[in-house]
Amino acid sequence: MSGELKIVVFGASSGGCFALKRLPKSYEPIAFADNDVNKQGERMLGLPILSAESALDLGPDRIVVASMYAEEISQQLIALGYSSELIEQVETVRTKGVWLLPRRLVKRLLGYVGEIVWGLKSIASSHDPFVHNEQVMSNVGFKTTNRECLRILITGGYGYGNVGDEAQLSACITRWKTVDRNCHVSVFTPNPEYTDALHDAEAIEWAPRVAWFRANTIGPYDDSRRFRWFFHLLRIRVLVSAWAMKRHLPFSLCRSYEQRILQLVMDHNLLHVSGGGFMTGMTRSRLWENSLLMNVCQVLGTPYMLTGQTIGVFGCKSDKRICRKGLKKACHIGLRDRGVSEEALKKIGIHGTHVVSGCDDALLGEKLSKESVCESLSGAGVSLTEPFVVINFHEWGQSEGEKAQILGRFGELCDHVAGRGFRLVAIAMTPSDVESIRLLRGTIESDLHVLEYSPNYRFVRGAIALSSFVLTMKHHPVIFAQGEGVPVLAVALDDYYYHKNLGALRNLRQDKNLLSKENFYSNSAISKIDQLIDETAEDSVEALDHFRAQEFQPYRAFIDTRPMGS
Repeated sequence: MSGELKIVVFGASSGGCFALKRLPKSYEPIAFADNDVNKQGERMLGLPILSAESALDLGPDRIVVASMYAEEISQQLIALGYSSELIEQVETVRTKGVWLLPRRLVKRLLGYVGEIVWGLKSIASSHDPFVHNEQVMSNVGFKTTNRECLRILITGGYGYGNVGDEAQLSACITRWKTVDRNCHVSVFTPNPEYTDALHDAEAIEWAPRVAWFRANTIGPYDDSRRFRWFFHLLRIRVLVSAWAMKRHLPFSLCRSYEQRILQLVMDHNLLHVSGGGFMTGMTRSRLWENSLLMNVCQVLGTPYMLTGQTIGVFGCKSDKRICRKGLKKACHIGLRDRGVSEEALKKIGIHGTHVVSGCDDALLGEKLSKESVCESLSGAGVSLTEPFVVINFHEWGQSEGEKAQILGRFGELCDHVAGRGFRLVAIAMTPSDVESIRLLRGTIESDLHVLEYSPNYRFVRGAIALSSFVLTMKHHPVIFAQGEGVPVLAVALDDYYYHKNLGALRNLRQDKNLLSKENFYSNSAISKIDQLIDETAEDSVEALDHFRAQEFQPYRAFIDTRPMGS
């Protein structure tokens, strides 16, 4: 190309100024672009600051990304219509006689400096990461108990009002109590009062996400950019402190509430990572948190096992590396999807006889009696003289445009179900489902009876057991329906739910009952509903019997192989 190239510099900041002043002579800057709406419309170094969309209208020959988040910005620009050939990251641009520092190195250095400053301020302050919780139950905390009894420490995804996660924790506690009635169970949770009210455990303890990552207050737990750098510094502090504790050295880099996590791991015979979908790249902060907890077990010599897991859908190499380091010494890895997570583990080098494709922890869980459920449904205005279908509508991770399209199509499917002679009963599985179901109710033409949200997983399972079939976007209505022999049609519109819902359906040979993104919008979705209405779940009986026979196997295996006195 002859002549000067018209250039837009993305990043109206010091980095953009630095890049602008060092661009080659063949580059003619015409504007800055920035996502900050407060900067748009202003000028910097004589050039206008525009939005990425407005900059595209100028027809630039190149857009130079001068930001430490260049990869994310590049993907944003491509989504807006920029050709990938036009996008250059600043470290690839030959400047006036110099090379800019590599973006990754700058990002890493700035991240470390920022988190060191933040970490020193946090450690030096008297700020308590637990202050935002209203009250801690009087029985919260590890109780002195007979050191000879089996001591189990459970961690998982519960504590946030997700009905399915609470059902998983309940099932795990029940199984430990079944195989050893004298077993002492302690539970890590981000919400002690809530967990104590729902579950029968001897001790309730603050979860690492609170004690380590300040998830309930000012910490970086929900900030992906800060979290990455905070994690690596925390990992050093925690593992060095665990190493010192193992050797009885009077030395620690942790504060007292951080150190308590280490003490609890050492004081128990086993860490049990109960099931869920948090060991995935879609829930990165939880994946890394639990992997670090498993690293602590490795240093302290405490065995650990996982049950009912979905593992995979990794977003980056760091996800894979951290997950591999966490899982490499697990004594048992129980998966809940036939071969799906197992394949993801093989790709990161985790395989062996200790990796078992089983079922969700809540598949064989408890429900309220039929009389109690009928009484509750009647009190809520649901007529039990007509057949009804349980509906769950859930929004998570979609763009606003996608949400509107999904809502409209899901409403059409609900109207078709009602047209076949069924009442529609909507059940929220998380507090966030309440608003999603409210929007659905305003979309469909048929009557939709909405049950009040409740974390009572026994009631939800009991209601599903009385339904004719289930149409759901979330995972655990699938599990509850399968456990009760009720036909189910599961929607999966992204990799995360495809991984979870297809895996669950495969376990009971119900692959055909998945509505993927390809057939959700087609006529085949209607056909699948019509087929489901005439279907029974008898084909899954044999598979359910298999899971019942294996229900206690990993629990008993640990007890049988546990050295006496350990």
